[in-house]
Amino acid sequence: MADQEDTATSSELPQVASSKWSISCSVGPHIVILTLCCIPVVFVLAVFYNAYLGVLTWYNVFLFYYDEKTFLHRVTICPILIFLFPPTLFVLVLVISCYVALKQIAYDFVAWKYKVQDLEKGAYAKICQKIGLPECCPYETVILQTDDLDNIETAKENTSLQPTPRHS
Repeated sequence: MADQEDTATSSELPQVASSKWSISCSVGPHIVILTLCCIPVVFVLAVFYNAYLGVLTWYNVFLFYYDEKTFLHRVTICPILIFLFPPTLFVLVLVISCYVALKQIAYDFVAWKYKVQDLEKGAYAKICQKIGLPECCPYETVILQTDDLDNIETAKENTSLQPTPRHS
């Protein structure tokens, strides 16, 4: 019985291998070549997009320390932020843009389309989380916790989907 299963499995291997590496209009080595050719374009687009989001993030951090903290923070941290702004932004933009340009290489066109649409990969949200200032992120981030998910499921269970009778 085990020999029959091994025989059937070994005869299916070429079919599985050919289906995994199939070639069509949207899947194949030509898509890899397309994505490789798009690296410079994606890099340039990512540089502009990440520079914009980096400036917004830096401005939000600066405003946080200037408006919401004490006078001591205004005098000490804000000048340091202004002084470190250009080199830090330059390094962040280059690193994130290189990562995005290399990460978008794909074998499948649909997967590439989704990868290339995200020119930032959530890097600024992660940076803001690491420094402990999630409100300084340049876009809205939603953090779901297990308690929130439990509350949503409980609320769904408690609601009735039965129509209410109308009185005429």
